[in-house]
Amino acid sequence: SFAALANSGRQAACLNMVDWSGIRIEPVRWLDINRVPFGELTIVDGPGGIGKSTAMLDLAARLSRGTHMPGGTPVDPGDSIIVAVEDRTSIIKARLAAAGADFGRIHAVESVGQDARTLSLPLDVDAIEAAIRDCGARFVVLDALFNNTDPRFNMNRAQDVRQVLAPIVELAHATGAAVIGIRHWRKGAAGADERGLGSADIRNVARSVLSVGLHPDEEGVFVVAVSKTNLGSPCEALTY
Repeated sequence: SFAALANSGRQAACLNMVDWSGIRIEPVRWLDINRVPFGELTIVDGPGGIGKSTAMLDLAARLSRGTHMPGGTPVDPGDSIIVAVEDRTSIIKARLAAAGADFGRIHAVESVGQDARTLSLPLDVDAIEAAIRDCGARFVVLDALFNNTDPRFNMNRAQDVRQVLAPIVELAHATGAAVIGIRHWRKGAAGADERGLGSADIRNVARSVLSVGLHPDEEGVFVVAVSKTNLGSPCEALTY
């Protein structure tokens, strides 16, 4: 109890306050304005089989060429790191080729360490950071986020979600890279804020969430809408 703690004779720790004079206000930088910020974690949600991964590879291809993003944001040429355990590298290469990518600027993670094990989060966050700094990557795709999560963490529990995602967020802050985690929708949920697999805290940790789904009126067309943003302004949905 608080009373027992007060009477224990233990001195309470002092709070360390922020000196605002030493804090710089910095503008938010965007890979795709109002959708994908640099230096932050973005979650991309949607059902399987509608091209979420291909759409993210298109962003990497655009960045590699230094062209405009789908929302019109201009970017200088830059490198990307792709962690994709669901697709073979030959399939990834075919998709990147179709998008006109500069292959020299896109790096696919095959394995980790001398024992060539599968990348695991949050264990290998430091290895990702080292790779980002080594090649100067500005964009990282984790596809799919749950496939690379250590199974000892239960992503339906808020506490476990924070333990897994907090180091990834810090990685984005430290390197300035735009980090995207792709996850699938659960069945039966109605709203966009409820559809993603795992705890609702995944949305809370991310600064931006893009929801991908079928176009309600056009067959074969898919919609990408910002369903959450803490940093940007409301913007129109995109289609592909």
